[in-house]
Amino acid sequence: MMINQIFRERCSHCLKSLYVGQSFIECASCNSVMHSKCFSRSGAEIINRNYYCYICKDKVEIKYNPFLNFEDNADQSDPNDENFKISSLLDKCQSYTAEKLKTLHSNNFHQNCSSLFLNIDGNKSNFDCFTAELHRLNQNFTIIGLAETNVTSAESSVYHLPKYNQYYQNTLIGKSKGTGIAIYVNEDLSTVVNEHVSDVTENLETLFVTCQKNGREATFGVIYRPPSGNFARFLEELSKVLEHLPKKSVQIMGDFNVNLHADSKEITKFEDIMFSSGFFPVISTYTHEKPGCKRTCIDNIFTNDISESIASGTISDRISHHLPIFHVFNSLDVKNHTKPVKKIQRYDYTESNVNKFAADLKIELSQLPPKNLDEFTNTFQTILNKACKLDKPKISKRTPIANPWITGGIIASITKKHELHDGWLQAKKEKCLLNTGKKCGEVKEYCHCKSCTSAREKHVVFTDKRRAVKIIIKLAKRRYICGKLNECQGDSKKMWKIINDVRGKCKNQIKPLFIINNERIICRRIIAQEFNRYFVSIASNLNKAYDDYLMIQDINDSGNPRALMTDYLPKSCQSSIFLADCTADEIAKIINDLEN
Repeated sequence: MMINQIFRERCSHCLKSLYVGQSFIECASCNSVMHSKCFSRSGAEIINRNYYCYICKDKVEIKYNPFLNFEDNADQSDPNDENFKISSLLDKCQSYTAEKLKTLHSNNFHQNCSSLFLNIDGNKSNFDCFTAELHRLNQNFTIIGLAETNVTSAESSVYHLPKYNQYYQNTLIGKSKGTGIAIYVNEDLSTVVNEHVSDVTENLETLFVTCQKNGREATFGVIYRPPSGNFARFLEELSKVLEHLPKKSVQIMGDFNVNLHADSKEITKFEDIMFSSGFFPVISTYTHEKPGCKRTCIDNIFTNDISESIASGTISDRISHHLPIFHVFNSLDVKNHTKPVKKIQRYDYTESNVNKFAADLKIELSQLPPKNLDEFTNTFQTILNKACKLDKPKISKRTPIANPWITGGIIASITKKHELHDGWLQAKKEKCLLNTGKKCGEVKEYCHCKSCTSAREKHVVFTDKRRAVKIIIKLAKRRYICGKLNECQGDSKKMWKIINDVRGKCKNQIKPLFIINNERIICRRIIAQEFNRYFVSIASNLNKAYDDYLMIQDINDSGNPRALMTDYLPKSCQSSIFLADCTADEIAKIINDLEN
């Protein structure tokens, strides 16, 4: 007689058997089970409304999606339903490297509009690096928003991007760090700043612009909430701003300093204000990561026109603790219809290659001096090909005119920096050999195990490389500008052109909108009449203003004589010109000098 042996599942934490009737939890990834009472002790977590064990929780990316129910009930929901679209967009949101972004979304960027936002953490220290990163991404974003620029509007002209018009908000008075926002708009768009919703307070900084192209309009804004501000007043000011925004085609980018991955009353109040105003987020993954701190989702892009959204995500190649976030949409008729010009690069004129060419040429000419020009030309070409010619020509779609100082060597250094950063992050996830159950990144004290030592060494290598890349970028830009200025010595016109380019002083390609009483006027006849009315009324307005001034002076002076025009003129010099009578000799000399 054979007896079937009963196999009972064991708790992955306490290793005791699970019996019928006992409550248990199953990991959504590895399907391991544990007692419900062991959940908190095991280090397991609830992520995206699913249970994950201690081993699997670090493999899962936390996503913010309060509309997940609509996607779960996809069989009963209408695919065209707005809530279903929001949930689907948030679920597809992910982090991209530069190469992955080009591979998956190159067509989306080419055929639609796009926006990019970054907390740059200081223009003076990071703007050149940001420019190089944009050059490396090689994507023409329609709108670019920045926060924590730490730059006033008066200083903003030196921080220009080619083919963009820039709009900077004033910084908070008395604050030199952690303030300032800006918007860069594609030069093909006609843009006007919305003054009535753009302001700076201790709790909220806002800057909004309205863009127009071929009869279509859209509003874009950047918001920054200083962490030191009052959260309740921030919500009040934010609610007032949202009330005055259009009900369609609005995007709000910003660093709200509200972690949507957490669960608190403040987040619920923030969600209520945004959702009730018709604004929904498009970013669900983490956007901020600081060493020693948890990943948070504090940067986001909100839109009240979710039907136009196509894709969203973050870019893992960062320049600060904040990740750049992007949104692809179709609200404006701004598309890259013209294909980029392909440029074939046959030579690599890096500094090392040029130095090698110069040294080899000097040796060759000293050993075998050329007898004629043809021999010299052949020798020059042979050594140049040996030192600088590429084995296989490169085809590039980048336009070197935009940022000529960004070379292939700089792009390679930036790529290497990101590789070192990824290697350091991977080393932090290794298990510590001396602290059981902890990873190298979780160990607070100084550990001498092999894994922790390797993680520290990789961090040092990464930080050194990051510092070196920043120095290289600044030196490359400085050398390029100084070289251009040296070439223009003696030609003031060319020199001033270069100076104005550095200052960002250039003509606006698109004329601003004609606004009367906060209404955009497109009728040419009305515009012409308004210009005529303005110029005709200049004299009468000046006379009226002067009469009002005299009336106020009469009241204030109470009997004092009224000032005359001559009172403001400088005193005349009576001895400035001397006249004397002519003599007969002077007249005779003048007559003799006359020609017949």
